[in-house]
Amino acid sequence: MTTQTFRTRTRRSRAAASALATLGAATLLALGTATPASAHNAIVSTTPGQDASVTAVPEAFEIVTSEDMLDIAGDATGFALQVTDAEGLFYGTGCLTVDGPTLSMPATLGDAGTYTMAFQFISADSHTTSEEFTFDYAPAADAVVTPGSPEPLTCGDPIPGAADPAPSEVPDAPASDEPAASDEPSAAPSEPADASDASDAEGLPVAATVGIAVGALALLAAIIGGIVYARSRRA
Repeated sequence: MTTQTFRTRTRRSRAAASALATLGAATLLALGTATPASAHNAIVSTTPGQDASVTAVPEAFEIVTSEDMLDIAGDATGFALQVTDAEGLFYGTGCLTVDGPTLSMPATLGDAGTYTMAFQFISADSHTTSEEFTFDYAPAADAVVTPGSPEPLTCGDPIPGAADPAPSEVPDAPASDEPAASDEPSAAPSEPADASDASDAEGLPVAATVGIAVGALALLAAIIGGIVYARSRRA
């Protein structure tokens, strides 16, 4: 191998190495540029706002982020949103809704004071984010006060202080085929006829029989008497 050929191959190897180095740097730069797109969801706004002072109960407690949250099961599994007062009592309904970039829960609040909102959500990159902040509640004197719950609320639990549901009406009793019992007392059983009446009723046939027998004997006696009288005359 000549010296000129060796130098040519050396220059080619160096050029190839330089090209590989440039390609690697470009790849790293591209990866570095793509990294922010896969970062955790950033919090855009909250209701109530952090360190805010509100005078009315909002319709819902909300956390809004920069991207859609990852709710794989569609039932807010892995998400949490809790609001507590200075005594540790819980407010809201416990019913969470994940709608794109928003996590929310219907709101309730009690007396005036400082409240803490703690939340957890799953970012689009599947990472979990948990934070908390405080806000002040300064309602009007006639504002409705909802009692807090000593335990975290689960969706479907009765809200403390809510009116009890009206009792359901008792359905009418089904009609019965049996006649209704009468309130009037039943008629007293008839008393048996007097013994004398019974004996009189039974004595009528006996008297008739006796009369017939007596008449028959009288007739027989008259016949016999007639026969005896006729014979006596003949004699």
